[in-house]
Amino acid sequence: MMGLALRLKTFTPLIFGVSLGLLSLILWYGLLASFILPKMYRPLHHWMYGVAMITLGAWKKQKSYGRLSLAIGAILLWDDFHDLLQTLLVT
Repeated sequence: MMGLALRLKTFTPLIFGVSLGLLSLILWYGLLASFILPKMYRPLHHWMYGVAMITLGAWKKQKSYGRLSLAIGAILLWDDFHDLLQTLLVT
């Protein structure tokens, strides 16, 4: 029983990330894609991942994967903000 709890605790961030990714795909392609122009899909879709990564990182900032999540989330948001600006300036 103790081994199962340890394995579950080890894989909790992975399970959380996969379920969050599936939820955002369902939300994106099921609901939001019909309202947004196709050229804006990538910046906005990845923006949701960036916000989720920062949220997870802020929640678990004392853990090593929390700090990594904060850094990756910030990089994703900056990259997608840059892509969104380029998309808006081209049109």
